[in-house]
Amino acid sequence: MRINPDVTALPVEQVIGSWAEGGLRLNPEYQRGSVWNRRQQQLLIDSVFRGYPLPRFYFYGERAHDLLGGTTSTYLIIDGLQRIKALADFAACRAFEIACRATCASE
Repeated sequence: MRINPDVTALPVEQVIGSWAEGGLRLNPEYQRGSVWNRRQQQLLIDSVFRGYPLPRFYFYGERAHDLLGGTTSTYLIIDGLQRIKALADFAACRAFEIACRATCASE
C-alpha cells in the first residue's frame, strides 16, 4: 500500500462544515471518543481567536462511485477528533454557554 500525503490548508469553517455534513467519519477501532474536558476545549477556541496555528489534522480519504458514475468523497479522521469536536461544538453553541452566548444571541 502506498501512502500519498497531500497537505492542504483548510479554513476552520470548512472543517466544521465537513463534520456537520457527514463528510468526516470516525473509525471506532482506533478513536478514543470524547476525552477533552471543557477547559481544554476553551483553550483551543482561544487559540483560534488569537490566530495561533492549530496542529495538523490527519485524514484518510475514501472515494466511492455510484451507479450513475458520480463520485463522493469522505474522510476518516485519523488524528484531530478532539479538536474537530471542540470547534464544531463551539460553532453550534454547545458546551460553551458563556463563551458564545453573545454570538448565539445575535443570530
